Amino acid sequence: MNTAKELTMGSNLSYAVTETKPSRPGEPAEYGIAAFYGDGSVAASVDGISCDKNELLELAKSFNRLGLSSIHIRDAVEDFLVAKSQL
Repeated sequence: MNTAKELTMGSNLSYAVTETKPSRPGEPAEYGIAAFYGDGSVAASVDGISCDKNELLELAKSFNRLGLSSIHIRDAVEDFLVAKSQL
């Protein structure tokens, strides 16, 4: 997992799923989550969380619904991965 690029506080953030294309044909894409300011610039991101885009879409929705601050993105992703591993 990559570290968050920048940690900032802000109430007008929007979380969305990011995609990293595979380096070789046949490999799956990896998805991450980024917090965006209203102007589209990235406040913070974590790449390579999962190959399941749908589960990250749900995670991004929950971050948006909760108004998660970008300073908590790494902890929230870690909590998600721990909970997922316990299923």
